[in-house]
Amino acid sequence: MRDVSEPTPTLEQQIAVGEELSRAGQHAAAIDHVRALIDEAPQVARLWFAYASALDRAGREADAVPAYERALQLGLDETDLPRALLQLGSSLRNLGKHAQAVALLDEACRRFPEHAPLRVFLALARWSAGQPRAALITLLELARQAIDTPEMRAYARAIDSYLDELRAANRP
Repeated sequence: MRDVSEPTPTLEQQIAVGEELSRAGQHAAAIDHVRALIDEAPQVARLWFAYASALDRAGREADAVPAYERALQLGLDETDLPRALLQLGSSLRNLGKHAQAVALLDEACRRFPEHAPLRVFLALARWSAGQPRAALITLLELARQAIDTPEMRAYARAIDSYLDELRAANRP
C-alpha cells in the first residue's frame, strides 16, 4: 500500500520507470509495467507509444506495429510524433514491409523536414526496398544540409553536382 503522504507519480515518471526497465534489459518487466498503465488509461496516446517502444526494444516489432498505430490514431504531440513515425517505419522495415516503411517515412520527412533522424531511417528503408540510388540521394542531401563546416563548404559545388547527377539518373 502506498503511503498517502507520498506524491502520486506523474504519467511521465511512470513511463520513465518502464523506459529504465527496458534500458536495463528487463524487457518483460517494462512491457508489463506499461501495459498495466494502459489498462488504467487506454485512451492515452503517450502510453501506447511507450508500450510500442518497449515491445520494439524487446525485438517484438510485429507486436509493436499495432501499438504504434494505436498511439498515432489517438494523437501524439509534436515532440513524440516524429519519433513514433520513425520507430514505426523502422519496425515495418525490419518486418520486411519495405514499401510501407518508405511511404510512411517519406511522408514523415515531408511533415518534419528538419528531423534528421527521420531522413536517415528513410535512407535505410529505401536501401532495403532495393532503392540504393534514392538512399544515397537522401543521405547526401542530409549531409549537404546538416554539415556546415568550412571543409564541407569547400566541396559544396561538387556534392551538389553529384546530387544533380544522381537525381537525374533516378528519374523514371
